[in-house]
Amino acid sequence: AILPVERSFANNDIVFEDPTGTDHEAFSDGLKKSLFNYMHGICFEFTLQKWFDFKIPPTKISKNYIENILNDSEIKEILPTSKVVWLGVLPEISFFTKSKKGTSYEMANLKFCLNKGEFEISVERRFGTWLFEVLPKLTIFQNKLMTFNEIENDFLKTELSDFPLYWHSKAMINLKENGLLIL
Repeated sequence: AILPVERSFANNDIVFEDPTGTDHEAFSDGLKKSLFNYMHGICFEFTLQKWFDFKIPPTKISKNYIENILNDSEIKEILPTSKVVWLGVLPEISFFTKSKKGTSYEMANLKFCLNKGEFEISVERRFGTWLFEVLPKLTIFQNKLMTFNEIENDFLKTELSDFPLYWHSKAMINLKENGLLIL
């Protein structure tokens, strides 16, 4: 049963009575260690038991549960009200000119440094500039998360057109694989 508690700041923990008699404090060290390693992008291969110095029951959740949910075709549709969140660090941006068959293109290079290394995306300068400006608006530190519809409207204010073409580009797929979430 959940118990009411007055708090002056964050409401992160819920005080409750557990009728099973489980000693929840016993799990504290193992959960802290596993969270620390997760936040540093390491030890993903460890079994659940590895984090605890006492026998724990096996998990009932499939090892591929999250992957299966993300691959489920029914949830791939993005609603206009879906929230868009960038979990990664903000990139550095640089500009360069690319020449191909006698034609010059103004390009932007966005470099992202992650715990597991770094990655870069090179895109058309206007698109890169827009991405560089919009990513800070998508971080979890914002008071209000932007919706997919708001992202599209923000994009359409630029001189660019064909939002779906850019949204499904190789660069955006790379961002989605590295911390861009649509919830």
